[in-house]
Order: sequence, then structure tokens, then C-alpha cells
Amino acid sequence: MYNDPFVEWRGYAGKVAKHEALSDSNRITAFYEGGESFAFKGNLGNFKSGTELAIKYPNEAPTIELMDSSWGGWMQLGAEDVDDVNKIAYYSYDYIMSAWGTGKNQLAYVKISNPSSSYVMYVINVAKEETPEPTPGITNPKMNGFSLTASGNIGINFFIDIPAAAAKIKISGATGEVNKNLSDSDKKAEYKVSYPVAAKDIGKNVTVTVYDSTGKTIAFSNTSNVSNGSYVISVSKALEIMQANTGNTRELTALVQAIYNYGAVSAEYFGADTGWVRLSASQTVYGTVEIISADKIGSKAERVSGSLPGDIVYQGASLILDNDVTVRHYFTGNLKGHTVKVNGSSVTPQAVSGMSNMYYVDIKGIGPVNFDSEHVLTVDNWTNRYSVMSYCNKALNMSGDTAIKSVVSSMYHYMMAAKAYYKQ
Repeated sequence: MYNDPFVEWRGYAGKVAKHEALSDSNRITAFYEGGESFAFKGNLGNFKSGTELAIKYPNEAPTIELMDSSWGGWMQLGAEDVDDVNKIAYYSYDYIMSAWGTGKNQLAYVKISNPSSSYVMYVINVAKEETPEPTPGITNPKMNGFSLTASGNIGINFFIDIPAAAAKIKISGATGEVNKNLSDSDKKAEYKVSYPVAAKDIGKNVTVTVYDSTGKTIAFSNTSNVSNGSYVISVSKALEIMQANTGNTRELTALVQAIYNYGAVSAEYFGADTGWVRLSASQTVYGTVEIISADKIGSKAERVSGSLPGDIVYQGASLILDNDVTVRHYFTGNLKGHTVKVNGSSVTPQAVSGMSNMYYVDIKGIGPVNFDSEHVLTVDNWTNRYSVMSYCNKALNMSGDTAIKSVVSSMYHYMMAAKAYYKQ
């Protein structure tokens, strides 16, 4: 049932998500107005912790858009789980609120990015996961394996057997710390915990530590990749392990190579290669990045129409390659009083810190299979159609900057490998 964007190189038979049955009693009244579909418009109704939004769709699992009551804080979010047999996409309240984050206005709108009046929507209770009985005799955590997330960010997912005495897991690395308190149910089956990693940091170690209730480390029982009781590995090392598997498909091998190259050239470009684990010439994961010609993605060049208001100047766009890929558009001039939208939804431009009268608009969470997907930014009657590949096309037309050409070319190869692997 799971359709998570994982690159996985091991047999994982852990917890299986179960969902409450859909019925007329838990169906909600969706809003379909002016060619736009909303699950919630203005307030979230009975959608709360312990429930999930289920959308029965006709063709493809929908992406949702989140906004506050002023149509600000816009972001996109893919499904948490997809039943591709019965064509139902699931988005739990806790999953949505975790993505929405803190420090923002209250979430008020949940819109469907690819609108259709044929969507049927439900709010159902989150069903408990099926878990086997605890494995007797486990006194130390054991790392059973890991998978790689290749969606908006590059993340590593750990699958761990948890002993009864464990109270907390801490994961630390270049992205910061992730702390998880453990419940009794977490110890009844293989436990999954995830950590996001920026491309430039895939060569830096990620450390997983399990603590008891007194704060004492409970050492991993594994015989390799353990230091001072903690499990230590980098995404690059995980990719090496993955590449060594002789049973990989051609598509998986290409995707591993593409992710590794993307990380390597990003680290070099951003000067973040301290601690980078460079492979020797005899190892096959890291290869030379083929710099593509701008013509290869010429059809994805930026397209602009209409005119900006007289006091507004568009200054261009940049890419932010952090824990996810973001396109950031810059403007000078006072955007207050003007209608600014991304993909038809109103957004609030943000002021650039330390810069007078300069604003930006972000389009966040863009995964590799969508690097060539256009996003429509409008300011009143001015329209800019732009994708990640639009930026790459512009960078490839620059003269002499081989370093940035290597980065954007690696993004193109990553996109193509991801499309082939996920068959999109």
C-alpha cells in the first residue's frame, strides 16, 4: 500500500499502516468553486489530532496546499500515505501540522493543487498500526537497516529494534538535532525515525543515540558503524553500501549515482566539504558530472508576460538547496496593496532582512521528479512561469562558471534518474 518516496535497499517488513474505512458518515463537504478544490476553507472543522484527511481521487494522488486565513504561509505537501489500488490518499492532521511548523499564523485553508470536482473527501480517525508482540530478550538497540528519502529533501530513515529500557532517541548531524520520546508501542516492532539532510551535507556523519530514562546511553549491539554506543553513518556511506548491492536495478544504480554526484558537487560549490567522505578512484559511486547544454532544457526557460506595476521591479530568482529545494523570487518596491499569487493562491511576500524595500516569494518543497514543473507567480497582471529547471537553464547560459554549471547539471541528472526510478 505504501507509496512513500523511498529509495530502499533492504527488505523492510515492519509496521504496516492501517486506515479506518470510508463511509458516508465521515464524508465531509468539500468546496469546489471557480475551478478550485478545497478540503477546508476558513477553518479546519472537526479535523484535529488523531484524525486524518482521506481523499478518494480519480487519477493521481493530489498534492495539497496549505495557507493561513490571509492566504499567507503558502506551502505544498504530498500525501503521507497512498493506497494506489483503491486510489485513496491520506494526510494525517499531525503530518500536516508538522509540515506547517510553528511560528506561523493558524492554518485555515487546505486546497487541492490539481483541482477536480470528482474528489471525494473524508475525515477519519487514525487507526492504530498493527504491531507484533515485543521480541523477548532485547537489551540493546539494533540498527536493522536504513532507507533514503528522495522527495523534497534528501533524508535518511533508520529502522531500529528498541529495547524495553529505552526512553528517547536523539539524531544529530549537520541539520541539527531531532529528539523523539519513545512510547511502549514503539518498542513492540521495528521503529522508524527519519533525519533530513541537505545535499551539500550528505558526506557528514549522522549520529543516532538511544537513552534510558536516566539519560544514560544504551549502546547499539551492531558490530560496525558504532562509536561510543551511538550508531554513526553518513548518507554518502549509505549510498556506498547501497551501490555495492549486486541485485540493484539499472534505474536504482543510476539514481544512487545521481544523488551522490549532486551531493558531492553541492558540497564543493558551497564550501561545505569539511568531513566529506571522498571515494577513491577505484570505487564506482562517485563519477564525473556531465555538464549538459542549456538547449537540453531550453523548453523550461522562464516565461514572463504582462507588466509589473510601475513601482515594482523583478530582480530575478535563486535556488535554495537546504533540506528541501526552494525557488525564491526577488522584487524591489512596495508590494503592499498588490495581489501576489503562487499557482492561483494568494501569498504574502516576505521582507529581505537588512535590505530596504526588497521582498521575496518562496516556492518550497520541490522534489526531483518535479524539478521541471512550472509554478505560476503573478503580481496583479504580471505573470512569471518558472521551474527549478528554469534556473538551471539560466545558469547554463552563464559564461565561465563551471562550478555552478556542475551543480545544476547534477540536478538535471538527479531529476532524470528519479523520473526513471519512480516511472514518472
